[in-house]
Amino acid sequence: VATPASGYVSVFRDDTYGAFQVKDSGTLVGGIMAGVAVNTLAANTTITAAHLGEFNLYNGAASQTITLPEITPSNIGMQLTIFELDGDDIIVSRAGSADVIVNATTVNATTVTGTTIGAYATFTAVSADMWVMTNIGGTWT
Repeated sequence: VATPASGYVSVFRDDTYGAFQVKDSGTLVGGIMAGVAVNTLAANTTITAAHLGEFNLYNGAASQTITLPEITPSNIGMQLTIFELDGDDIIVSRAGSADVIVNATTVNATTVTGTTIGAYATFTAVSADMWVMTNIGGTWT
């Protein structure tokens, strides 16, 4: 995999193991996950149960919104990862009016925004109204 220009990252897949890797302008940053389906997004999208467990790769225009599924008692524990491939801001929103998103800086957010190339996070429904962001890379506000 070619080394990207300064300030950029390359995402590549190891066909032998199905692992996604990220390489920045200096060296390999690390693996993201292995053996998952890829869901490519380029516009406003609502994630559904069909997308859970997938690697959601965003490569579209600025300020588009990916809406997380509404949390119900039967789907607590659902998890998905979103990766921003380009430098355009991507907004991740909760669907349920009572749902909140928790990240390292905000406890009761209705939206979070990935603002850097290569920003990624895993969103996990941990209760009837709370998404927790983990495995966070890049800048999220």
